[in-house]
Amino acid sequence: MNSAVNSLDDVAARVDRSRLLVMYPGDVWNGEQGGVGDTEVAKSKYRCDWSEVATQPLTSHDTCPMEKILDAANRRIEDMQQKYQRWVLKRVPPVSFYVTDLRRAFVANLRAGAKEVGLPEAKCVVSLASQAAWYSFAMRFGLPTLGVSGRFKINHAESAFAALKKLGAAYSSGFYTKKGPRFGVGWRLCEFWWRRRRDVVSQFLRRTNVSVTPDARRNAPNYARPPGKLY
Repeated sequence: MNSAVNSLDDVAARVDRSRLLVMYPGDVWNGEQGGVGDTEVAKSKYRCDWSEVATQPLTSHDTCPMEKILDAANRRIEDMQQKYQRWVLKRVPPVSFYVTDLRRAFVANLRAGAKEVGLPEAKCVVSLASQAAWYSFAMRFGLPTLGVSGRFKINHAESAFAALKKLGAAYSSGFYTKKGPRFGVGWRLCEFWWRRRRDVVSQFLRRTNVSVTPDARRNAPNYARPPGKLY
């Protein structure tokens, strides 16, 4: 994966130099002063860091219990239920996850919660390690981060998982349909929508307008929501 990733130079080559700004940790840039800063110095620092990646040890994580994963998933789903109407949640079919280091599976259903199921890996949509599964739901930005990190494998019917990731991205950006953004209402809410008025299409409408194949919906595990709270 590291050898195939787009490098900083790959990205810079496709950006107009007059609009390109590369910043290295610790760099400071003032937009009011104009200019694009000392991009070449920052790029050389990144190249130096990248050349050392192959010499660094691999990182591993401790196994996360299934109970902790389900608790995080149900808490996240309950919060999303408070922020989106059922017609929005209905657009995302249940998604099955196979946790490779636990050899166990669970289903995330935005309308009914998350629960463990007895599915083999070949029947699950996504395969991933337990730490990645927990992080995806424990953090508000976990689902889009999972997509960026690539720490998963798609087994089949990707459209259902794509719908979940895209709604997760809208959720992490603060675009809700049932209640205002996380920082409150009133003039701050109006200011938020005014500043991000151009993002409504790209950050919400396009993210929730996902075409889910009939097979993905037909094969999605389904179960009734249990009474009471999800956790």
